Amino acid sequence: MEFNKDGKIDVKLIGKEGDQWPILDKLWDYFSLKGIKVVFASIGISSSPLTDLEIAETMGCPLHVFEVRKEKLDEWEEVKNILKVRKREEGASTFTEGVHMKWVLPKNVRIYPVLPSFSTGTQEIEGTIYPTKEFVSAIKDCSASMSLKEENGRVDIVKISLGNNLELQVVYSLLSAGYRPGLLLIEWSSSPDEMLNTTIAAGHLQMCGYTLVTHYSNRCLYFHNDRCMYEICSWLSNKTDNPMVSELVSSITADKKLHL
Repeated sequence: MEFNKDGKIDVKLIGKEGDQWPILDKLWDYFSLKGIKVVFASIGISSSPLTDLEIAETMGCPLHVFEVRKEKLDEWEEVKNILKVRKREEGASTFTEGVHMKWVLPKNVRIYPVLPSFSTGTQEIEGTIYPTKEFVSAIKDCSASMSLKEENGRVDIVKISLGNNLELQVVYSLLSAGYRPGLLLIEWSSSPDEMLNTTIAAGHLQMCGYTLVTHYSNRCLYFHNDRCMYEICSWLSNKTDNPMVSELVSSITADKKLHL
């Protein structure tokens, strides 16, 4: 990760005004070695597809959209049609505003009518039953569509915007499946500093090796730093209230003694 002279990471906002997301200013540089082979999954959507399309446009990679709501699936088909003809007809849905300006191949917009989760089955959301798919299987589908050879597939960028706290189970199932995307864009249903369930999920994410780059309201941008804090201690130790805190205190104390 490249830092500027102030020791920070340069970011910008992308997407439709009123529905913007933070992203790395030099997104292509960060993923340039993979380029068009970047695996980008967008789980759920907000009021516009422009952020997703702009990321796919920048990288030249496919956009894998996981969405289960019928009306949103129809809107995504409308997006693909507009990308194909390069024209937005009068009367088109507001969801498609600005789509005709994006250079993304229609065949690169790949729709999966399932919600990645802990297991394959169904889940009730707001009174409607929707299909779910075990996370590894869902990502394997993405990788297979790109002819990638990794055994369990891989995913490099994940954007999550679901509402109703559904992002919590997606984050947990993503991490439990063993995936560590280079970038995570997450819209928390509530602020991590205000609701305990979100606090725990956001904390768990950072403990698993993620750094919060910035946030725009509750839309957070994280990058993977490959430092899992859970691995610094034994969780079978019963000699202290919290093995991790004890390990950190011991390390700081030892470091101070070393420099006396």
